[in-house]
Amino acid sequence: MIGKVIKVNDYNFVYGKETVYVSVYAAFRSKKNGNKYVVYSYDNKKIYCGTLFIRNKELIVMNSKDNVNEIIRDFLYLFMNSSFDDKYEAISLNEIESVEIIDESVYNFDIDVDKLYNLTIPKIEVSREEKKIKNKKKKLSLSSICLIILFIVIIVFFFVNPEVIMGKNVKYICSTSYLHKEIPASVNEDVTLTFRNNGQILNIEVKSDYIFNDSIYYREFKNKSYFYKYFEEGDTYKFDDVNYTYRLFSEVNIEEEYFLPEDIDGLISYYKEKSYECKMIEEE
Repeated sequence: MIGKVIKVNDYNFVYGKETVYVSVYAAFRSKKNGNKYVVYSYDNKKIYCGTLFIRNKELIVMNSKDNVNEIIRDFLYLFMNSSFDDKYEAISLNEIESVEIIDESVYNFDIDVDKLYNLTIPKIEVSREEKKIKNKKKKLSLSSICLIILFIVIIVFFFVNPEVIMGKNVKYICSTSYLHKEIPASVNEDVTLTFRNNGQILNIEVKSDYIFNDSIYYREFKNKSYFYKYFEEGDTYKFDDVNYTYRLFSEVNIEEEYFLPEDIDGLISYYKEKSYECKMIEEE
């Protein structure tokens, strides 16, 4: 089995929107060009695919200039015939917890989706002993039931309110705007700082909106891949063609090559000295 059912991580929060899961049939790397690809489905009926990046424990799905459909078709044909190892290397999904889908392609070739699902997605097997335990009726006293309910209530309370034990995180957003020196665009940058309850930095995430004032250059910037000049390993991005905006998401690695202050007062002062406006927000 090389597939897995994974939660879709949608950073555009919408109230009342349900969590979506996809069946990731396979993630693999081409031994010829070194690129990574993924094939998946929302409903196990229609198949989607795209190029793949992996950040921490998350899959990032994008489109590329490669003919992804042809590569996926070749891989699936070899996989169905148990002979893909010479050309492709399967990527383990054991550590993957979520997937972010920025761009995707519809797979346009016919395939037996049920067979693909059965070959890739693990099934939960129930042993005979588990079936016996499940089917066996147990008589519980009233006191035992009360203890179990009390135990569940305590667990749920600490799960919903982890700050009772761990302390509550503190979150700030520091924002700035400026005109870009190289391209005809203004930049709106939001830096989200998350601190532990002891005031030490836990996480730094950056969202930068490049808002172009030249629509012709915007299309050239996008179509000719000029944007890769402002893209680093681990970053993700998306385009808003209506507002001529290139949005870049990045994260500061606080474990390696980190030279900024680590305490809340020092880090907030650092950003304010660089003309950022910082305000505290409620932790979700």
